[in-house]
Amino acid sequence: AEYMGGQIKAAVNATIREGVKDRKKTEVKKYMDLIEEKLKCCGAEGAQDYGSDIPSACCGLKNGTCVEDAAYREGCVEALYNAVRKSMVNAIIFSVIFVLILMIGIAFSCALIKGVRADYYHV
Repeated sequence: AEYMGGQIKAAVNATIREGVKDRKKTEVKKYMDLIEEKLKCCGAEGAQDYGSDIPSACCGLKNGTCVEDAAYREGCVEALYNAVRKSMVNAIIFSVIFVLILMIGIAFSCALIKGVRADYYHV
């Protein structure tokens, strides 16, 4: 599990760092803005990743200027990794509950079949 977590964190790290580096591209900017606004994070490790040109999304603004003191403190690598990890835990919990419900359904089906067979042979 820890190995997989390391792989996920490495992938998130590479993706966010690439986004910070290529932010001038319109599509990259759109997705980085979305990540920074929704996760309330800034840059890969923090606002210092952008130097003096901190995007307005780092302050929760649609437009305008953002200064480092007003920017979100958490870096997006950590914020996105935590969001992915939380989603994975939720998916695992949902899957376990779903399997348990299926097993209960199978058990009831087996009991019903056994009951029907018992009635059939008593006639």
